[in-house]
Amino acid sequence: MRRHRTAYICLLASLLLHLTALYLGDHLWRDELDAEAFRVRLARIPPQFKPPRPIPLPRLDIEALKVEMEYLRTDQPAVSVRDPNLESETTPPEIKAPTAPLALREIAVGAKEDAPILERVEMISPSSLGLADSVGMASMDLLRIEDMARANKEHAAVIPSRATRRDLSGYVNFTQLRVYGAGSGRGALDALSRYLRDHTHLLAQVRDKTYQYFVSEQLLKDPVHFLFEDTLSAYDPNVLTKFSAEEKALLGRYLREGGFLFIDGTNRYLREMKDHLREILGSEARLAPVPTSHPIYHSFYEFGGGFPGEDRSRSRYMEGNRSWYYPTNNRNDLLALQEE
Repeated sequence: MRRHRTAYICLLASLLLHLTALYLGDHLWRDELDAEAFRVRLARIPPQFKPPRPIPLPRLDIEALKVEMEYLRTDQPAVSVRDPNLESETTPPEIKAPTAPLALREIAVGAKEDAPILERVEMISPSSLGLADSVGMASMDLLRIEDMARANKEHAAVIPSRATRRDLSGYVNFTQLRVYGAGSGRGALDALSRYLRDHTHLLAQVRDKTYQYFVSEQLLKDPVHFLFEDTLSAYDPNVLTKFSAEEKALLGRYLREGGFLFIDGTNRYLREMKDHLREILGSEARLAPVPTSHPIYHSFYEFGGGFPGEDRSRSRYMEGNRSWYYPTNNRNDLLALQEE
């Protein structure tokens, strides 16, 4: 019985010793693992620049030099300068102020006269002024052409020159217009504006706004409108152009007040436009060729025989009969001349 008890005690003591050894070994092994993991993390950190610490210098105990200032006593004479050229004048020279030849009277700034001044002024009669040339006046410089074109109160303003007919100044704002089967696109108007700017002193430009149909009274301010044939906008192939009653009334007013229409296209398109113009202008209007003596052929360049590419030899002027002449868009087409 005692032997078994002693054996149990020995086994228990051995178990305790083994557990203690395992715990200590595991604890030490884990410390090594943590240290190794920390070293690995440190190795992955990029190196950083660390300035070296300043090296402290040894303190030197040096006594400050003693400076003794010497002052001259008041009873001692001043030291004289050996070089007489270096002596400076102690008293400045006396400056004499010149006396004014005339004594002026002191008055306040902006004060009125002591006594009224009577003066007779002759008034100018309004009838003696006559007519003033507003073009050559200096005050017109305040009204710039650029400002007038930007305001667009009037769509065009041209100032002729006295010296030559080509020296024009002013501005022209072209308007984009779209009607049924015709209109003026930005490409053609931009090319025309560029030509005017390159060859004249006119400030020509195209307005961004496009008017749909000829129904706005703002279109009456334009000196010229362009109606080029547009086959893409026509819905009916049998009818190339069409105008409403409001458009016809406003177009008639525009033409009677001095407006200018430039119409260009094929023969069929021009025939339809001719019928529209006859309906718009009525029986009192007459469609006839423009003679070569018209100012349009001599206003800027001299075209005595018509515009370049225009064959005026095929035109006939028949007295008493209405006629209609228009240039062709295709060279293979013949010039159309209809008589009634």
